[in-house]
Amino acid sequence: MPRSSRYEDRANILRGSEDTTFRLVCDRATPEQWAEWLRAPLEHAAATADHDLVKKLLNAGANGSTGWVGCDGKTLLHAAAEGGNAQVIMALLRAGAAGDKDTAASYKERTPLHVAVSGGKEAAAKALMMAGADVHSLDTDQDTPLHLAIEGGYVELAEDLLLSGADPNDEVVSALVQKGASLNCLDAVGKTPLYLAVVEDRVSTVQLLLAAGADASFRLANATTVLHVAAEYNEAGAIGTLVEAGSDIEARSKSGQTPLWFSAFYGSYTAMLALLKLGAGVNSVGTYGSTPLHAACKRGHADVARLLLRWGADETIVDNRGRTAYQRLPAIDNVVEEYRPGIERLSKVLARAPQDRAWCRRGFLVMCRARPDKVRLQTAKILDPTAAGNQPQQRDEGLVGLAARLVKLADEDVFRKVVGLL
Repeated sequence: MPRSSRYEDRANILRGSEDTTFRLVCDRATPEQWAEWLRAPLEHAAATADHDLVKKLLNAGANGSTGWVGCDGKTLLHAAAEGGNAQVIMALLRAGAAGDKDTAASYKERTPLHVAVSGGKEAAAKALMMAGADVHSLDTDQDTPLHLAIEGGYVELAEDLLLSGADPNDEVVSALVQKGASLNCLDAVGKTPLYLAVVEDRVSTVQLLLAAGADASFRLANATTVLHVAAEYNEAGAIGTLVEAGSDIEARSKSGQTPLWFSAFYGSYTAMLALLKLGAGVNSVGTYGSTPLHAACKRGHADVARLLLRWGADETIVDNRGRTAYQRLPAIDNVVEEYRPGIERLSKVLARAPQDRAWCRRGFLVMCRARPDKVRLQTAKILDPTAAGNQPQQRDEGLVGLAARLVKLADEDVFRKVVGLL
């Protein structure tokens, strides 16, 4: 039956008795009856986005709390989501309806957020998301609000859902890209879709976004890049992809820190190793003279500090206040008991760093000298490129070639002097 006909039928029955009926309820109903009696008009005022009427009904004592089951099993928030007025939703939330923000209605068991999204009601959807509505909820078709946004072509709504934590599989992201979604849009705290993909360790999504044109060098808060973010969160899998796409491995944050410095400060071992392999400057100095080794020592990250030293970090560099990395170690008395052994080990590592560095430079040659028979077998082709069965090769073979030549030195003093210069 059309709504107009339904209204006429009901109105005809009560015509002339409207005031009497209203006065009777006002006069005789208990507070509980009155609050429930106003729920029906409250639901329909919400569904028609009539904020003024909703406020009046709530002020008059209408029950706006959870538990109302109205038309088609809808709650008050379902009705408000259908109407699309964010102010109505906020009014109902303040009135106690927040407990229904994830309640499933009878129609496909959809939540208020499903209803708002399927109707393209962006303001209402945002209000629900701000109230903590579950962006991962599924209806009976196994659709999330994000799926409904894409099906309806509501690109901005889909972006809002993604920035609120909706789970973006690659198929969803691809569909959004094809519909013209902004690849560098920002949420309320300045995060981009690429940022979120990196933090969630979704390397395939990172690749998809970059291939579609997302800016790998986009500057976030404090002038950091997504590469800084990958370093901070220890997301090594995304680092190579970001650098290949043009992200500057030596990019500086607002305070002059590189991604490698971030990995040192946050103790991100695997991210640091990935950055070092790609050529990150191990002794890069920030605005305050702090190197990655300073950062690792200040935070007490022993494994990270040892990795930096193995890759050539200079423990003698001083910051703007004249402090070495060793002097940035936290005082052992100020360290929680379980972390003290690590700090003590790191202290010893820094103390013997000069000797370790010297061994790294000279150890290979010394071992070669100690076992010349082994070296001669391994370097025969280098020393005698025209030997039978060997193809001619370059004589200059880097450290291996140098080792082969030093092994042939008969004079021990000459050998020691050469090694001493390294």
